[in-house]
Amino acid sequence: MPDYPILQQNKPIGTLTVTQEGLFTVFSARAKTDADRLRLAVCGERSRAYLGLMLPDGSGWLTLRKRLTRLERAHLPDPILFAADETWDIPDAPAPAKDPPQAQKSAPDDGLDVLWYSAPDGVLTTFDGKRMLIAIPADTPNLPRGAETVLREIDGRPYLIFPR
Repeated sequence: MPDYPILQQNKPIGTLTVTQEGLFTVFSARAKTDADRLRLAVCGERSRAYLGLMLPDGSGWLTLRKRLTRLERAHLPDPILFAADETWDIPDAPAPAKDPPQAQKSAPDDGLDVLWYSAPDGVLTTFDGKRMLIAIPADTPNLPRGAETVLREIDGRPYLIFPR
């Protein structure tokens, strides 16, 4: 498994080694610093998680050994980029570029913040960011039973909404 640098003020002061021991993931940290202890956090691209307190081992090094289960490991950033003092303010990543302007939605009262596209038969389709939806006019004959529970009004006309 990989090794990660331990940084203090952007300078490497040690190494965080990650190994697998059975069902546990073991984090072993060793660093040389002037401080008598160090609150170690693992850092990802957008988040960080506290790992533990590094203490002197008697030979001038600060050490930490932490065994985590798969569930505990899920709380750590993925991927881990490096480790650092928890109190150190890591500079923020540059803001992501803004999305291009969105087209206006077809109706403010449809209950979904999406743009509906009309087919010649009167059926509407859209993508809400997660899945494709279709809207069938509520006055269409032969609709399935129980469909009235997903009734929405779009442009003043009642529609039944279904995932596609």
